[in-house]
Amino acid sequence: MMKQIASGITILFLFLVNLSFAQHDREMVLLKNHGGLLPLNTEQQNSIALIGPGYESVEAFIGDSLFVYTAPGINMMNDIKALDSSMVYIGQGVNGFSAKYYNNLKASGSPAKFVTDKYIDFFWGDGIPYPEIDSSAFSVKWDATLIPIHGPIKVKLIHNDGCRLYLDGKLIIDAWKTGPVRVDSAWINIEKGGSYNLQIDYFTDGGPALVKFGFEYIEEFLIQEAVEKARRADVVVYFAKQPFIYEADGQVKKSKSIPKQSKMIRALYEANPNIIVVLQTDTAVDIESWVFDIPAIIQAWSPEHGNEQEIAEVLFGQVNPEGKLPFRWCMNWNQNFDTRFACGFGMTYTTFGIGKLMMKRNRDGSGWTASVEIRNVGDRAGTETLQVFVRPEDAEQNWPEQEVKAIKVVTLFPNQKKTLAIQLPYSAFEYFDKDAEEQNIDGGKYEVLVGTSAEDIKLIKTIELKQLHINQYLEHE
Repeated sequence: MMKQIASGITILFLFLVNLSFAQHDREMVLLKNHGGLLPLNTEQQNSIALIGPGYESVEAFIGDSLFVYTAPGINMMNDIKALDSSMVYIGQGVNGFSAKYYNNLKASGSPAKFVTDKYIDFFWGDGIPYPEIDSSAFSVKWDATLIPIHGPIKVKLIHNDGCRLYLDGKLIIDAWKTGPVRVDSAWINIEKGGSYNLQIDYFTDGGPALVKFGFEYIEEFLIQEAVEKARRADVVVYFAKQPFIYEADGQVKKSKSIPKQSKMIRALYEANPNIIVVLQTDTAVDIESWVFDIPAIIQAWSPEHGNEQEIAEVLFGQVNPEGKLPFRWCMNWNQNFDTRFACGFGMTYTTFGIGKLMMKRNRDGSGWTASVEIRNVGDRAGTETLQVFVRPEDAEQNWPEQEVKAIKVVTLFPNQKKTLAIQLPYSAFEYFDKDAEEQNIDGGKYEVLVGTSAEDIKLIKTIELKQLHINQYLEHE
């Protein structure tokens, strides 16, 4: 017998499960730690190479405890590394650009906002964060004194709408018109140690605003510099970000392909196999050309989440990673083939033992309670997220693919044990009947599965949902 269930109850239960899971899916996710390379130990390593954009917080965290080599990494596909602020000054030894924001499209007149911008590297997808500025139409003027550390160089501007660049008052790039995101570049004749006035103007007239400025270095030189630093260091950390895709209709998306960064990672691994890749991406990206060899990988999410300090804490073990993937990471991300990392997957720096699953029907008729024993058998405190799945013994086509129905997050000290009670209301046994176009629940035998991801099931127990109890539950609701 199949009976429609009040959809509000179903939505509420799934919302609470997903909300609880979401609270942990933006935590750092340890995807791989072969040979226990992580966490790093300053007593075992003397030097470290930090390669790629966004390593500054990690470098500051290390301080004098290790000798640090740094390199800028490689320009991502359709991207440019923002100009290092150490080369631009606004006076009195302050690095960065003097920025004037205007509520007009001319980058002139009376500014509505004065700030110092360390970099020109902005994607205001949700609007500019200054209440004084009209997000739908504004302009900016950036000024700085440029003191380069090398000779003639190619500059690159990535922007939507209008942008122009002046060097010592001379117009070098003139792209002052509306339009989708595009790339403009030019060679500038500068000398190492010289002093130049640099000015960049920008306007946007509606929609997401994007502007980025930097020097375009030759790819082979960037790889060579990084490899030399990697060879000198005891361990290497490479920071990989997700490049943009600029579409003809003006939309900006993030690419799942990172070919240039993969080329750099492979070169670094060949120079020093003690390498950790920190993925600062919003989604799964194509890592298949190097994932088998790289010993340690951290999914750290995009820098917009403000997690640079946490990256350092995870790398050096001050924080034990506890994040879980909120999606399935496929081996062939484009064709959705086999799983590389399962939904809900995430390692820690300790080990948990899980056993003795018991199931009991709740006396109030609300559903079932799963009791699970878990022990921290490692040598440091850690957090695990137990995930519960259900499926009929004779699952039919209508039954959905395995999805989490309940979770329980627990933090344990070394050798600490707990018995966890995990609630499974009857709504956890629902499925959407496509033929009847309604939510239903059937009586019969179900398997309750407990694991640490969708593909790492530790315990299975069979229970029987009797139609009498289902009817009583529906009548009560």
